[in-house]
Amino acid sequence: MKKLIVLGLLLLTGAFSYAQGIQLGIRAGVNNGTMSTKIPNIVEGPVQNGLLVGAFGRVSLLGFFVQPEINYSTRKARFEQVAVGQFTNTLNYIDINAMFGYSLIGVLRVNVGPTLMTLVSASQEGDAALKDGSYSKDFYEASAWGFQAGVGFDLGKLCIDLRYDTNLTNMGKKNMNSTRFGYPTDYSTGYSMYTFTLGYKIFKL
Repeated sequence: MKKLIVLGLLLLTGAFSYAQGIQLGIRAGVNNGTMSTKIPNIVEGPVQNGLLVGAFGRVSLLGFFVQPEINYSTRKARFEQVAVGQFTNTLNYIDINAMFGYSLIGVLRVNVGPTLMTLVSASQEGDAALKDGSYSKDFYEASAWGFQAGVGFDLGKLCIDLRYDTNLTNMGKKNMNSTRFGYPTDYSTGYSMYTFTLGYKIFKL
């Protein structure tokens, strides 16, 4: 029994000797993508850019790591109706990410994980002929689940990340009465985008 305890302690000591410890940092970046819509006669327009800013932590051991994040993010989408006009929807969220990953060759990381999105606000801009007079955040779910996957690079205290970001659950509600369309409108919404962020490690233990 004593030999097993000693062996266990030696294994734990060896494992923690390879640990990279705990890191905290801040991050900011841009996203680029589109959203879907089920509103009749409305189609997706060109990709739009949004912003995000937040903070992250990272706990690493033997090359594996867990990276929780909290971000304020803006997701934009442009829609259009031929010969009528365009409008842009802007959705602002607080995102909580839980990224799980592995460091491949020191500076290179791969990671995947879920995102819990909590809606903060929603706004719409565009041509008067297409704008929804009753548009509000009430047309969307208060929270939704998403998924991210990508690669990252650590260059000293700098962190560079490129990820694919999409929804797992519906962001919009169905059968919402709107002024613009005059009948219950399906605001079901999904998104598909890429994010590029720069991070800076401000603490390491």
